[in-house]
Parts: sequence; C-alpha cells; structure tokens
Amino acid sequence: MDKKVKVQLLKQEENHVYIFFEETKKDKICKYMHSLPNTIQENLKEYKRNCNYRRVIYVDNQYVGDIWCHSLFQTNKYDALISCCVFNEKYWNKGIASKSMNLFLEEIKGKLFVQKVGAYLYENNLGSIRVLEKNNFKRVDEFFEKDQKAFFYLKEL
Repeated sequence: MDKKVKVQLLKQEENHVYIFFEETKKDKICKYMHSLPNTIQENLKEYKRNCNYRRVIYVDNQYVGDIWCHSLFQTNKYDALISCCVFNEKYWNKGIASKSMNLFLEEIKGKLFVQKVGAYLYENNLGSIRVLEKNNFKRVDEFFEKDQKAFFYLKEL
C-alpha cells in the first residue's frame, strides 16, 4: 500500500447505509457476500437497531467500504464474526482492506473485549483470503454453502 494513502475507520451514519446497499447489489460484490439484508428497509432497520459494531472505511476522504463484526458472544468457538467489503474497485489490491482489518481488530479488542474472531468466505474470494492471512487468521474449516466451497478462518487477538 502507498504509505501516503490515509485509511480511516469512521462511525457509520445513515447515508452510508444507502450507499452500501446499492454498492453491494452489484454482481462484482454480491457474489462474494454470504448474506445481507434484501431491502433498504431491512438495512435501515439493522442500522437503527445497532445490532452490529460497524465502521465505514474512508481513503483520502472518500467512502470506499465497510467493516463490521456481528454475532457477538453467541458461541464459544469465537467471540465475533468479522466482515469487510471494499466496494470501490479503484481501491482493490492496494492493501486498503488489510489495513482496515488491522485497525478494526485493534479497535474491537480494546472496546468490545473480543478475544477470538472468525470469518466465513467463499473459495473464489481470493482478495479476502489474502486480507485474512495477512492479518494472521488461520483456516480452520471448509464446507459448502450455496453450492460453493467456503472456508472458516479464526484469529486469537
């Protein structure tokens, strides 16, 4: 990643919900996503319930994606599941998601007292596999979902 690129994780606002919803409906993005609410109303309801810990990713003052954790403390296998989506293709393969993941993991470790973080992804999502492995996640399981091979990664903080 270019050292001059400034990556920031900011609080999600309602306007981000609309943008994220539209961006993740695009084929180039949705083929990698496990599950997202189907309507903007469901997205807004989730935002207003504040059921996830979520940050928006800004690079050089431009909104380029989201990173969030969910399913907090629902199992002893992990404390939270984590997801990251850089929807702006201009910022793919530039280390933005890896840097965002690193910043976010530090944040949730301190604020949410999370010790083990898991992530599910499809085998074809090579970019996200690289992001997880750069951040020292370990592949611990593989399975099939929606007729696709999928992996589960885990990291102890």
